[in-house]
Amino acid sequence: MLDSISYVQYLRPTSRDIYGSKRNLTGYNVYLRYFFANFKSLTDEEKKEMLCDMEIYSIDMYLLSEEDSVVSVPKASTVEIINAAAKKWRMMGLGVKNAWKQLAMDINMLPKLGVFDEIPPIVTNKEIRESMSRDHYKLVSTISNMLRNTKISIQDATLKKKFGKESVEIGDKVYKSFYLSYLLKLSFFGYNYEFLHNRNEVIEK
Repeated sequence: MLDSISYVQYLRPTSRDIYGSKRNLTGYNVYLRYFFANFKSLTDEEKKEMLCDMEIYSIDMYLLSEEDSVVSVPKASTVEIINAAAKKWRMMGLGVKNAWKQLAMDINMLPKLGVFDEIPPIVTNKEIRESMSRDHYKLVSTISNMLRNTKISIQDATLKKKFGKESVEIGDKVYKSFYLSYLLKLSFFGYNYEFLHNRNEVIEK
């Protein structure tokens, strides 16, 4: 099936391709992914036949496992499956390989969703500054409301929050989360948080 030109030409980019970010795939990369999916769908007997045909295992190893309960049935590792796929690829004709390469090219031509390869003409430095100003205002408002509308206290170097009469230790639990745009993050902290005096203050999740 995977070595049929008509089958490969019938294939179209999957949702994984469309929503993924890999755009430098080769024909072999795409073929390998389909090989793994196809191998997973095979029955144990079909896997046995393929692995023996590819000379990954010998039929004697399977017979031995049937005769001796101590000997386990051979199960192909990821490396062995890749080896089987590589052998099958080497035996393919040029036409089939070209069909896989064409499918890879179709995937590589897909746009990366959520990624700007170039700045739209309408976006200028003025628009970027305006966007950052709006994001900054929202961030300041969020933090201001957090501090003004909640009862937070620090006792014995421990952050605590009051819920009515109950006082709860915050510890390392998430108290409040909010969105920080990438541009604001760069402005406040730098690319690798180099603007912070103590980088251990930041924990990304």
